[in-house]
Amino acid sequence: MPKSGITLATLAMLGAFIASPAFAQGLITGPGLSATVEGFRQAAENEPGFSPWVLKREVSLRTPPEREYLVDFRVDVDDSGAVENIRVLGGMYDEAFLGEASAAMQSMELAPATQGGKAVAWTALDFRVLGRGPFLPGMTDTLREEYTTALQLVTDANYAAAESTFMALQKDKASRLFEYALLQDQLATIYMATDRMHEGLEAARNATGASEPIQPPRAVRGDREVPPHYLPPELYVPALRRRFLLAVSLNQIGEAIEVFSELQAMAAEGQAGATVDLVGIFQQMESAVSDEAPIGSIVKIIDGRWRYETSSRRIFGVTALNGSVDFIDIACDGNAKRRMAYTDDSEFALPASWDNCTLEFRGEDGSQLTLYEYLN
Repeated sequence: MPKSGITLATLAMLGAFIASPAFAQGLITGPGLSATVEGFRQAAENEPGFSPWVLKREVSLRTPPEREYLVDFRVDVDDSGAVENIRVLGGMYDEAFLGEASAAMQSMELAPATQGGKAVAWTALDFRVLGRGPFLPGMTDTLREEYTTALQLVTDANYAAAESTFMALQKDKASRLFEYALLQDQLATIYMATDRMHEGLEAARNATGASEPIQPPRAVRGDREVPPHYLPPELYVPALRRRFLLAVSLNQIGEAIEVFSELQAMAAEGQAGATVDLVGIFQQMESAVSDEAPIGSIVKIIDGRWRYETSSRRIFGVTALNGSVDFIDIACDGNAKRRMAYTDDSEFALPASWDNCTLEFRGEDGSQLTLYEYLN
């Protein structure tokens, strides 16, 4: 499989993408700010707030001994905190577990969202449910042969057939989270090679996922220890490097910095190749964050949303919408999730007390817009 060729081509592209005058004069140069930053902050603070981690009643799921599971759900929450309109976004599961997990979602009771002190409904809340087992990293016999065949398709640059095969394997043959992550990492490679960077970054995020479930908190039970990631270190590091390159290619500076920090920590722990040949790219990103020029990134809605990790900048502009985006969810450490209606050609700012923020753009699949981060 031509991993080195893809990596070298991507590195070359990233150097030009960040440093070229055309890039500096195009994507980075954004519209000027209007009105006052303080007005934007007040507007953000007054939007509906929701803390999806507050459960009135916990739910639990058994973890069957024969396999592992991952299910991504999207639900709506009414003004009483009841869950409704459950949708399955994807994952790795069988029908029996999916039915049990769906029933658990239906039985959840959450503290409702509020606006102005009154309970309000909240649409499109995402959950990831994991079921982990005591399995060593490895591939089952039912998956190995077809996986090897798909790798040859990648080597032969038959990306369409390889993508189709990996997707089918995840749906029908994968039964370990190790296998799920391995398949997602291969899909990330295919998306890089076919210039679908947004899809690639989403797959890379899945490949480098953490073992702890997001919701419900009791989806993994018992005292057994599970590895911190789906992949072992020797595979996790190259997958994380791929995620870094994809984040940089999309100018997702906050995510790229966060991922590079994790790679640095792994390098300090003995993973010698974790940051090799990436330091120069990281230094260019740090310089861009401290420079006065706006930083621009293309947002693309996939499966109803796009996640954007912010950098140290707190002032943003959105423009050039092509498609339909309904709202932006703002999730920060220690704060309730906030929801703002999307308005094209507008700016907003985050309060200084909101740290480690993520912007989630919600809308119609395939919609695109340009997001700018301005120097504070």
